[in-house]
Amino acid sequence: MSTSVILNLEYTFILDPKVSNPSTVTYYETNNGLWKRYTSDAISYLMIDNLNILHQISDQINLLQQKLNRTDNYITVIDPSVNNQLISVCCHGDEDFVTVSRQKILQTYKRINEKTLYITDQEFLSINKLFTQGLEQLCDLYQVEIIINNAVTRTPPENNPGYVIHILGDEYSITKCTTLVQILIDRLVLGLIVDTIPVDLSIIPIIGGIDLVNFNQVSQQTNAKIYIPCLNTETDTDNLQIYITAKHTSEIILTKFILSKLLASNSQLLAQDISICKTKIDILLLHHRQTIVNIMLKYGVFIQLPSLGEDDNYTITIQGSSVDSITECINDINSITQSYYYVEATTIEMSELALVRMSQNKTTCIISTNEHGIGIFGTNKEIVAIMQQLSGINYTKVKLRTELSNQHRDFISGKKNGKLIKIINQLNQLPVIKFANYNEYCFFIDVEIFEGSNISVLIKALELIELELPEELKFNIPQVFHKSIIGNGGSIIQSIMKKYNVFIKFSFQGGSDNLNNCYSLQRGSNVLIKCPRKNSKNIALVKIEIDNLVEQCCMNNQPNRATIYQTFTVQLLKQHYILLINNNKLQQLIQIENENNCHVNFPTSISQFQTNQKMLIDIRGSESKIRHCYTQFKDLLPDNFEFKLTFNQELFEQTFIVNKQEFQEKVIIPFKILLGFEISINHTHISNSQQYHQIILSYYNTSSLETAISSLSLYLEQKGFLIQDGAQANIDSLVENVGEQYSPLQSNMILRPITNSYTINKSPTRREKRAPTTNDAAKHTADKDAVHKDAASEESQ
Repeated sequence: MSTSVILNLEYTFILDPKVSNPSTVTYYETNNGLWKRYTSDAISYLMIDNLNILHQISDQINLLQQKLNRTDNYITVIDPSVNNQLISVCCHGDEDFVTVSRQKILQTYKRINEKTLYITDQEFLSINKLFTQGLEQLCDLYQVEIIINNAVTRTPPENNPGYVIHILGDEYSITKCTTLVQILIDRLVLGLIVDTIPVDLSIIPIIGGIDLVNFNQVSQQTNAKIYIPCLNTETDTDNLQIYITAKHTSEIILTKFILSKLLASNSQLLAQDISICKTKIDILLLHHRQTIVNIMLKYGVFIQLPSLGEDDNYTITIQGSSVDSITECINDINSITQSYYYVEATTIEMSELALVRMSQNKTTCIISTNEHGIGIFGTNKEIVAIMQQLSGINYTKVKLRTELSNQHRDFISGKKNGKLIKIINQLNQLPVIKFANYNEYCFFIDVEIFEGSNISVLIKALELIELELPEELKFNIPQVFHKSIIGNGGSIIQSIMKKYNVFIKFSFQGGSDNLNNCYSLQRGSNVLIKCPRKNSKNIALVKIEIDNLVEQCCMNNQPNRATIYQTFTVQLLKQHYILLINNNKLQQLIQIENENNCHVNFPTSISQFQTNQKMLIDIRGSESKIRHCYTQFKDLLPDNFEFKLTFNQELFEQTFIVNKQEFQEKVIIPFKILLGFEISINHTHISNSQQYHQIILSYYNTSSLETAISSLSLYLEQKGFLIQDGAQANIDSLVENVGEQYSPLQSNMILRPITNSYTINKSPTRREKRAPTTNDAAKHTADKDAVHKDAASEESQ
């Protein structure tokens, strides 16, 4: 039985930069054989494109079929034109030939692209022969071309980049190569130290967290750069590496220590498989590869797709750390596949040329045909355009198939199938609408018309069904305001639902598994607005009304005034923030919020502290619960021990400013790694201008406090400091409210002046009966050098 498949593939190319800009000066370029010279009329130019390789593979296949006397099996490659910027590939022959040749074409197909790295004048002057040799090795490894020139296209230039490194080739190879070129620049141009951690690719988005926030936050803590492998799901996922570059060895050691903890913490992972038809898998790989990567980052999961053109694999595997993240990821993948429809017309006869013309300018369209009829995959607009072209052609039956999530089955059908019955009645009962089971996540909606019915009926049926498809918006509103927004007996929210004809759902967001081993507080969605597509414009209006209600709650001006909200402003030290996230305390913070029905406006990044060692955050809640919430939050903070040093301006600057790196390497980083302590150095008292230098040790690990005191005391004495006092410190973090209006909808937090003081308390703390002082140092002579020796050993490794 003769079969044909027509594929449309995007045509991509890169021109030699000197062609588009003759004034460009090229300082270095490779010649790896990718450039092809083209001549047209009066111009000759170099170009890399993805058309030539398709002609080569099709010619090889056709030649083999001719030798086998199978001239009915062939591949036709139609070049792009002015009117159709797509490569059309037609595979014709028996079913086995079409399957195998389609697979080879897709596996051969590559998108050509370019990535650019900007370098400054000083970096350009640091380029040497060793660097260019490294570039050549990378070009050979990844089969790309590299050019260094002055074609700066960024406007305005950032950091005054006067030169550009262009990496050109297929987009997957250049993505992997670009990372290694950046590392090469760090090592050979900037003089940074480079180290690696072996890792499985499938674990990277999981330990990296949502939007890879963990890597970002660790990098900000340690002043190191972290490079992860390309999240290309077709590459080998084993034997890959995370690269770390930094100016000092101690920063590398600290970064590896934190990342190793992250890697060790993800021992219990979950995985879920979903089955999708092969054509839609190919569409995902051809047109939505970056979208798939974005979904990985959105939920902190890994998605394993079959390779492009793979014939016997119809499974997508999702791996994550929680059921919720995997489920949401599957929903997002299904939402992509559901945007593609399938039309099948039986006993219809069309020539191959007519089918090619019908598919022109339809980027995602895939057409298959045999003696029984034709089948077409495509987007909504493409399918509608093709159905219009089928008008007037004889057929026995035309079936339109769409896909929808099982959770929307009742929504689309309506009460007692009322919506479907209404659609059928509007079309004089000409189409037949059926639901068919697909898998555990989705079902099919089949709309059929038969001989004698105009195909415009099918187009109208699709239009009416799409108007009933669900549109939704998810976002987060602090749970503390839910009751006031909903109103007594749901009166407020029901009036909004009735006014805009939408459905609104508030959900209780308990502790999220995604907060385990997370270095940033990420709040999930807890409000859903949902309505048919025909009312989708109302979603934005509903969101505005809900935001206005939140603002009214913040001003205690809500309609029912059932709850009076108070705000406590709290001082959060940077070292406390670091210890909270490094010790996995964010889950407990969410539990405190839930138990007290309060909202803590906790920072999401260490960068929010900017250059300050402290910032102010707000706690919002009812009068009856906010005090208890504040007490629990304060108990969650680490303990503190304060050193008072006799004021000595010259010695302070010499030790902590001029020789800052020595203090980092001998004290701060060893204390972080070996003891779990954070240290802050204050020129004067943190909350007033008392004339002594202050060092604060913050910690959760009370068992190491004596070692920390003795080690730091020894170091300070060796540097010539006189320790006035050392004692347990109780930081009174509550700050008087000075009148600024609290709002969780504000993107930037307003910092207020601190009006109450930091106090020293020598009484026992909540975690230990007696706090050791500097007088205890004599009891620990055996431990005096322990931290320094261990740190030196760690650095030598």
